[in-house]
Amino acid sequence: MIGYVAAMLVFKLGVRLPRVLGLLPARFYTGQAARNLRQDDLDAAMACYRQALKKNPQAPEVPVLREILTMELMYRKKLLNEQIERSKKGHPPGKNDLFAIHWETEDEGEAARKGLDIIEHFLGEMELPN
Repeated sequence: MIGYVAAMLVFKLGVRLPRVLGLLPARFYTGQAARNLRQDDLDAAMACYRQALKKNPQAPEVPVLREILTMELMYRKKLLNEQIERSKKGHPPGKNDLFAIHWETEDEGEAARKGLDIIEHFLGEMELPN
């Protein structure tokens, strides 16, 4: 029993530790970013993009990931802006809304503006370095 627990501990650390420390190749992080996008986890996808960019900016997968993330961010920005405009006019949220609520209070409107700020920040990271 103790041997089994020790083996599982070594296996878990052996798999997770290199990933956390950034020791894996850029290709791993680009694939992980794609998996994170499928799970609708934009923050984790951006973290994987940053790690892949830091690991190997010349990897052929990095520009592809940049394009995918940029398209996703632009789409979310468009949906969020449309939803804010509809809520200002008093229309109910549509089926593609990021948040299925009315923004009738200032706090909810402020949350939407903060969301747009975060998306803008992420889009700024997507620009090619000079």
